[in-house]
Amino acid sequence: MRKIVSALIALLVVLLVVSCSDSATGDVKISLVLPAGGIIAKGNQISVKTFYKEDPSADYEWVSSEIITAESKTGKEKFIRALKNNTVYKFYVEVVETVGGVQKIKYTGGIEGYVHDEDKNAELSLFLGVRGESSKVLATPNGKGVESYIGSNGSDGAMAVTLNNGKVLVAGGTDLKSYSISRKAYVFNPSKLSSSETSSLPVAIKNGAMAALDNKTDDGAAVLAFGETSSGYSSAVYLYDGSFRTIGSGTPVTGAKATTLKNGMVVISGGCNNDSASSDIYVVDNSGLLHSIPGVLKEGRCMHSMVDISPDTEENSQFAYVLVLGGATNVSPTSSNNFVASANFVEKITINLAAYGASSEIVSSGLTDVQLAGHASSVVSWPSTTGPEFAVITVGGFVPPETDSDTTLPSSSTTYVVSTTDGSSWVSATSAGFSCPGGSIATLSAGEKDSSRYAVANCGVTSIGSESPEDQRIYLLTASVKDTSVDVSNKPILDEGYSMMINGPIVTTSFGYAYAVGGRYFYLVPGFADTM
Repeated sequence: MRKIVSALIALLVVLLVVSCSDSATGDVKISLVLPAGGIIAKGNQISVKTFYKEDPSADYEWVSSEIITAESKTGKEKFIRALKNNTVYKFYVEVVETVGGVQKIKYTGGIEGYVHDEDKNAELSLFLGVRGESSKVLATPNGKGVESYIGSNGSDGAMAVTLNNGKVLVAGGTDLKSYSISRKAYVFNPSKLSSSETSSLPVAIKNGAMAALDNKTDDGAAVLAFGETSSGYSSAVYLYDGSFRTIGSGTPVTGAKATTLKNGMVVISGGCNNDSASSDIYVVDNSGLLHSIPGVLKEGRCMHSMVDISPDTEENSQFAYVLVLGGATNVSPTSSNNFVASANFVEKITINLAAYGASSEIVSSGLTDVQLAGHASSVVSWPSTTGPEFAVITVGGFVPPETDSDTTLPSSSTTYVVSTTDGSSWVSATSAGFSCPGGSIATLSAGEKDSSRYAVANCGVTSIGSESPEDQRIYLLTASVKDTSVDVSNKPILDEGYSMMINGPIVTTSFGYAYAVGGRYFYLVPGFADTM
């Protein structure tokens, strides 16, 4: 537990939400948990916003805002809010201090997916983070770090998603304690600041394609497809809704990618085995049915990235649009011939969600002579702007060796950006990046008047067995519009050696926060939002 003391968090404030029940039940206590050294001073204002939904498939609606002035550093404050029975709630908290007559947000945080039962009392923990540019190990009030893989030294090739209820599912990967592929799966509960084992995978899997599925329930679901097993490559597609079950199959591959569409469905693309690279895609609809659409990609690929660029319009109910970037054409690429051709680096897939058909076109992004695999991509967008509608940020990965005699693949230290102003004309940009083979990336929230947009990358080491201080590295990326293109800068916000995860996943929440899965602990990266 190296350096863990400096990163732990402490319980400082307790809020009490009182339901309308006259009995001794129905009370909800929300404990606010702050980073190490954090303090809510007397006179600081605590803003508590409450949202609810009676239908699990609906969006949350705002119901109330409360402003509480802290009376002491460690005291108990109260506010009254009538909570409806069997209703789903979300709470968002901001702590504001006034300095020189100017209000400044100190901490923000939120929890969601709480279903109120008027016959029971409930206790929830809400972790508050310093807004932006920080990363902390999550820990319980007694100082114990919240573990991602209980009893393990970390994992290589694990998969993670955020479910509808705000909990994080982490599954599979190579256990670096036993050096065997794991069947274990864990659920991190932000409202309890705890991690516990859940239903195991049907078989041990690493490097599968996983994405959250909105099945219109309180808890939500996840899809896990393909991946590596101890005996080869998996052909199965699994649905997790409290336990894993098979919903279909395809060609046995690894290195496929999955993403969640804006309508909650899941798209899976590509993958490789020892013989070929797949050009197939699959759609899992909201009811959990698997739809296979073969031969869509212009060039089969694996170890690529994929992002949803569908607009927030009613048209999205019938059509979805995703970008597929880069990748390899062989499960063990050894030369440029085993990478997707630079001319085919970006493909745009149009999916008809009514007929479950799809087509693909090569995007002239302006990126030339780029071959990349094992990277990660994320989308940031700007509302009501005359510049780019959105930008796709790509970081990490590895590139072809300089000569065929090289036995290792060089890691990429370039950040690539493709953006569009109208959905058809694309521009590209590059900037200095960081080594992050097999990393992952997630989009963070931005302030209402913030002209920049943010993402965060979770990086591990490049080989099993490293004991260097760079075992776990997290980078903040800031995207700014420069004329018609987008410039991206980066800075490390975590460079510690708590434990090792070669390619640790990272997930985001509806609050715009990110949870980075480390080799042993969960890390919180707060967003930059200044309101909800």
